[in-house]
Amino acid sequence: MDPFSYSHSCEPAIVPMTLLPSLVSLARSDNPEEAFQGVFLIRKLMSVDLNQSVEVVDSGAANSLIECMTTCTDEDVQLEASWALANMAEADHLLSLTIHAVPLWIGHLSSSNAKLREKAVSALSNVSNAAGF
Repeated sequence: MDPFSYSHSCEPAIVPMTLLPSLVSLARSDNPEEAFQGVFLIRKLMSVDLNQSVEVVDSGAANSLIECMTTCTDEDVQLEASWALANMAEADHLLSLTIHAVPLWIGHLSSSNAKLREKAVSALSNVSNAAGF
């Protein structure tokens, strides 16, 4: 299966979990197009069923997403990584993993990119709700 055969309009449910190791590798790529596709499809996987999040976390995806938010200069990759982590923050059992992204989301609040700011607000809200605040 080729990760690049899935478009932005594909339904999340059609992305197979068997692609996960390849997606994590792509997310770690220095090539922004590869990193975007990996992060984008990880986000799609997370949006299908948060119960499969254990597999996603065990794959190292959360760390890769945080790394993308930290080191990637491509704002589209940062947005997708932020979105995927925001989805993870909705799951109580993943709160401890996403808490490491909080300073990054706070940094995005002052971004010149409106979409990054919006996703940061959403993500911080998810963390706050999952933490019971």
